[in-house]
Amino acid sequence: MTKEDDYIRLAAMYDPLTAPFLRDIRDDICILAQRYRIDSILDMCCGTGYQVMLLRRKRIRAVGLDISEGMLLIARKKNRNRGVCIEGDASHAPFRSGLFAGLVITLALHEKERAVQHGIMEEAKRLLKQGGKIILVDYTQPSGIPARLAHAAIHLIERAAGQEHYRCFRAYLKHGGLDGLLNKHGLIPEEVRYYHFGCTKLIVARPQHPR
Repeated sequence: MTKEDDYIRLAAMYDPLTAPFLRDIRDDICILAQRYRIDSILDMCCGTGYQVMLLRRKRIRAVGLDISEGMLLIARKKNRNRGVCIEGDASHAPFRSGLFAGLVITLALHEKERAVQHGIMEEAKRLLKQGGKIILVDYTQPSGIPARLAHAAIHLIERAAGQEHYRCFRAYLKHGGLDGLLNKHGLIPEEVRYYHFGCTKLIVARPQHPR
């Protein structure tokens, strides 16, 4: 069974399983996009297109990109337009430079190989307009007993996703998670929020040296 096959099997169950877990994050992304006056957004690794749908309801020009055919079948049904969510590799995105005022990457980096993570981050910077923002959401190292208990549950979920997935997750945390990626790619945090007892982190960031 390939990883792509796994995504096809997962796609139909993804929203029912994750909606309660992601509701506050998705709502906050819409609020932040409005506050920072982000009028065009690419959701990299958009999955089933739920975030794209919510952003478009707020009259924000949102587009989704994902490599999984199974996820995109659902994303296109949600958004009723084949051109809104398109198939492609987020580390080699099929868009011209400086096209979007905002980029969103939600719970996608931790499951990728390090080289792919870096490729996605560099693409996000390339695609961003001058003065634009990148909104990143992913797991972080916990502090405190409630956070550690929640983090233990996340470890079980990530382990259940498969050996390769779990290996990437552990390597992501070992290298500093989102903070490590921001430092590596010259991104400056402007706003930080935490969820799930501090196990999940949202960062609004901007390039240190705009292109």
